[in-house]
Amino acid sequence: MVLPAHIGEPLRFLKSARGRDVATACEGRVQTGAEFVDRIAGLSIGLRRLGLQPGDRACIAALNSEWYLEWLLAVPSAGCIIAPLNHRWSVEEASEAIREVGASLLVVDHQCVGWCPALLRLCPSLKWLVRLGSGGPQINSFLIDAESIIKLAGPKPELELACSPDSIALICFTSGTTGRPKGVSLSHTALNVQSRAKITEVGYSSNDTYLHVATLCHIGGISSALSIVMVGGCHILLPKFEIQAAFRSIEEHNVTAMIVVPSLVSDMASYHYNSARNPSEFVRPRTFSSMRTVLNGAGSLSQDQLKAMQDIFPSAKIMSAYGMTEACSSMTFLLIHDPQKSAPESYNNLTSFNRTPKSSESWHTFHKGGVCVGKPAPHVEIQILTRKPESYLPGIIAKNFTSMEIKGPDSKSSSRLPGFWDSTRKMLFALGGSKQSQSLIRDRALSSEEELVVGNVLTRGAHVMEGYWGRPDKTREALHADGWLDTGDVGWMDEAGRLWLLGRQKDVIKSGGENVYASEVERLLVKHPAVSSAAVVGVPDHRLGEAVTAMVRLKPDWVWCDGRMEAEDAMTAKQRTGEKLLRSYCQQQGLSRYKVPKFILMQEEAFPVTTTGKVKKDEVRDMALAQLSSRQPTEKSMALKHSVAGEGKFIRSRL
Repeated sequence: MVLPAHIGEPLRFLKSARGRDVATACEGRVQTGAEFVDRIAGLSIGLRRLGLQPGDRACIAALNSEWYLEWLLAVPSAGCIIAPLNHRWSVEEASEAIREVGASLLVVDHQCVGWCPALLRLCPSLKWLVRLGSGGPQINSFLIDAESIIKLAGPKPELELACSPDSIALICFTSGTTGRPKGVSLSHTALNVQSRAKITEVGYSSNDTYLHVATLCHIGGISSALSIVMVGGCHILLPKFEIQAAFRSIEEHNVTAMIVVPSLVSDMASYHYNSARNPSEFVRPRTFSSMRTVLNGAGSLSQDQLKAMQDIFPSAKIMSAYGMTEACSSMTFLLIHDPQKSAPESYNNLTSFNRTPKSSESWHTFHKGGVCVGKPAPHVEIQILTRKPESYLPGIIAKNFTSMEIKGPDSKSSSRLPGFWDSTRKMLFALGGSKQSQSLIRDRALSSEEELVVGNVLTRGAHVMEGYWGRPDKTREALHADGWLDTGDVGWMDEAGRLWLLGRQKDVIKSGGENVYASEVERLLVKHPAVSSAAVVGVPDHRLGEAVTAMVRLKPDWVWCDGRMEAEDAMTAKQRTGEKLLRSYCQQQGLSRYKVPKFILMQEEAFPVTTTGKVKKDEVRDMALAQLSSRQPTEKSMALKHSVAGEGKFIRSRL
């Protein structure tokens, strides 16, 4: 039986709505909607005739292309489960993922075809290897051409949808900032619900031409792709992100929508603004008026990055989303900028570390820390959970959010949702649920112990994963018996229903008995005009337990003053900063003394990151320890056994 939530269901609409119009374009190859859907139907039927059974897993390792998108939809349509692998992985990492899910089929393109001989030895579950396109090294005849599978379906194949026995459609691997990536099992329903939510919140339509710059092996790229399929839009695919190619595609295809991450925005801004720096390589700065929607994910944008987006895409609505693989992508959405109207509150106020509260604001809304990530989508429930008083907000005793029964519009249906009280303690706000059930309920006053809480961010709903594939122990750690998923983040909710994030639970530095959220310190440091990026970690300290330690990268034309200055350097250095200056800056900006980094180190090279741009804090910690161990101690630091000083040189940053 075909379930209504099957991710292949919108393909029938796509074929009728965009049958003769362009549906995909990649490297000069163009498909109409009818051609795209017919190939998916052929692949789906061909896979079953090849021998795949419902519930079998098929992995794919390739660059972005229309072929990749076909396989993402064809495998679940055949009742099997698609498991994308990261093309940046090593052969060992890829083999570990294949063994974990027990894949019987692997699809590769020219980028990853060289893995095949080793994977055949390392992965006994593999029965078939399929190759997309051409190019790359030649492998033995065991490799099947993808086009031959479509031919197995015969002429004019009709789309036939089937589900796996447990309705799982996708196994998406986490990016793995610590430890090996885990395979997240996501159902047809989760993918369907999340894609519809993104359509509603972002406003995608059949008129959209969407540029894929996010890789299709990650949930952000997959979720957005499914949303565009659902509305019958057009897909423009780049095998790899490259600034000039992206700008050319936007101009050539009149692209109207895309998703970005902060690191990509920085690259675009640098290319857009730095024509004087590289005149021989730079193409004249341009603006793209066709762009209507830009959705940011994987971190908040700085004011400079937001300004760049406004300059490059003057007609675009800019939004930000917070999500994770285990929640099938985006859970909350925040409007940052709309050229047609003013945002509800300025983005600066929602991300500012230290500002003066408005007279109308309660302590709930005004907060010296955290990043606002917006309100939950209609189907998403959010709860803040703490098991003990939280000292982050002085004088507040943290308690769990209450929950209450919300009546539906017919007064018969009901559900229990988490909520919170406003500053008057007389209004109860419901979080999540349908738009009809997002209501206010007048009730009794709260005691001081029931005030707004800071704690672990939990979510519940149809969007939540089924679990980690083959790892029940890890599933139990993250997914509670009552359906609540622990996101691993720490945050709070304001009285407007917006979620504010303070950092990762695992990214809290315990220094001198106090909790220091690394992301809070990082956000402050990057506001300094000299700092392009920062990573904050805790290093062992015999007195404090952990010492707050920051590593920073400098912007061009800034130099690092690490103690004494040579006379000639002092004369030429117009813009300089260093450890003492940045520590003073943190204190001047109102950062609590125990949060001010004890050590601030300059990092020349880019920070090590995962494929989704998340900084690998374990490696940063090792880098910090290496720098600290190499520094020459002063007499004072030797006596205290704490501080260390440098050799007194200027070090120019390299970007």
